Amino acid sequence: MLTPTPTPATGDSLEPTKYRAWSLAVIALVAVALASPSVLVDKEPYNFDESAFLTTGTYFSSAIQDLGGFLSNPVQWSKDYYNQNPCISLRRHPPLFFVFEGISYTFFGTNYVAARLALMACTVAVSVGFFLVSHRYFKDSALAITATLLLLAVTCRVPAIQEGWLDVPTMAWAIWGLYFWDLWRTESQIRYGVGFAFCCLCALYTYQLSLFLIVAMFGIAGLYWLYPKADLSGSSSPMPFRGFLGVPIGFFLLLLPLIAFTIVLG
Repeated sequence: MLTPTPTPATGDSLEPTKYRAWSLAVIALVAVALASPSVLVDKEPYNFDESAFLTTGTYFSSAIQDLGGFLSNPVQWSKDYYNQNPCISLRRHPPLFFVFEGISYTFFGTNYVAARLALMACTVAVSVGFFLVSHRYFKDSALAITATLLLLAVTCRVPAIQEGWLDVPTMAWAIWGLYFWDLWRTESQIRYGVGFAFCCLCALYTYQLSLFLIVAMFGIAGLYWLYPKADLSGSSSPMPFRGFLGVPIGFFLLLLPLIAFTIVLG
């Protein structure tokens, strides 16, 4: 008599762990290959958005180089810097990606290649995160690779992974937030809730438009927490989203500076 093979739970897989690790490496290499033309080929910025975003990173690289002066009087230092370089877009956009740009400028010099290296890192993070999310649902690396390649095929049709825009960095944080959200749903451990909230905060501190996805994830989490039977798939933990009340409270408190920033300067 044949013994039926049990169906793995969400996120589990019958394939070897080594196979999944090699699949991750393949996805990372493909992402680097797609993003590398903007680094390897001499293609200087030509549109206003990228020029503004690349320039804004110099605010943080200058602050790092003059850390003593910046820390002594951040407000006056920022006003003096803005008077010299008024084209930075820090007043209109959150600062997180520009911080990474500034760090990249500090190590590799102030140029568009250094900024696009930071963007390439975000492209790899998007690809790896999307692969992990897909693998949790497909439970098969081949299908997860296919889904990730479809995402990259759509993304590389636009300049999003070739030029220093905020879309890909925001998407990277949001996708990793979705990954931790699903772990929190299925395993109901508070550490995954904290990881989810942290990634969502980073997404919003990169670009506020990620708010729509984040509100949806918090809304569904609240529904499943109050009424677990709402998950008709039956794949959630019997008590999903453990610690749900504390996570949104901490999330909102840490979001208050960005709300004030957006209202005052946006």
